[in-house]
Amino acid sequence: MPSAPSITVGVTAEVAEEWSWAAAHARIPQILALTLSLPEALENVRVAVTVEDGPEVFGSTVAFEGELASGVTTPRSVHLPLSARAMAGVDERRAGECVIRVEDRATARSSASTARPSTSCLATCGRGRGIPDERSRSTV
Repeated sequence: MPSAPSITVGVTAEVAEEWSWAAAHARIPQILALTLSLPEALENVRVAVTVEDGPEVFGSTVAFEGELASGVTTPRSVHLPLSARAMAGVDERRAGECVIRVEDRATARSSASTARPSTSCLATCGRGRGIPDERSRSTV
């Protein structure tokens, strides 16, 4: 089976080492600077960010959609909302990865980069009860 066409994109991201439900709920950006290096201009780009642990996705957002010129582009800081449903099942500190996917929607070419593993990236939200306990008030 042939692989999907890819694009060459340099991705640099200043990612918070520790993420929490409280910080995400307060809309504190987890990615302070997202920089893309493109060898060519792209007309219809989508930059998506997820935090995941294997097949489990804890949150995702579209950080940028539109046209990007060739060279170095810094769209902005990124707030990634965490899923209440996914977080309800988290009852201890979890590791995860922040994955940044860049897709040229005009040609269906794409690229994926793991910005860096987020250590202990997720805290609980009351172990599914919606009431934060001591662990969810601290950064994890």
